[in-house]
Amino acid sequence: MSGELEAASPTGSRAIAERILDGAGRPVVLIDGRSGAGKTTLAQRLAPLLELPGERGRDLLDTLEAYLHAGGRKTETAAALGIERQSLYHRLGRIEEILDVDLRDGDTVLALHLAVMVRRHLHR
Repeated sequence: MSGELEAASPTGSRAIAERILDGAGRPVVLIDGRSGAGKTTLAQRLAPLLELPGERGRDLLDTLEAYLHAGGRKTETAAALGIERQSLYHRLGRIEEILDVDLRDGDTVLALHLAVMVRRHLHR
């Protein structure tokens, strides 16, 4: 994984910053402990799913979250969602297409997992 991590001092005077690069070397996640800039960047990462009409985007976001939580295990993900594996494959393909990502890439999966986790934390 390409990245950079700056540890915060005990007094909090330095931000925690982490950049994770996708397969093309583009930064996909930036978390800044002071400014909150990471929240915007993470939200933008998932925005194409959330902008879909009706419940479709929410369904795909739930699918992505379940898939990432299951560590990419498709049988477990399909069972957790109560859908057939073939339906899961279709949903994952749509997610890859909409987000323009490859879910087989470890850095991409990590960046998306972080985005989903931060979004869940912010929307409790």
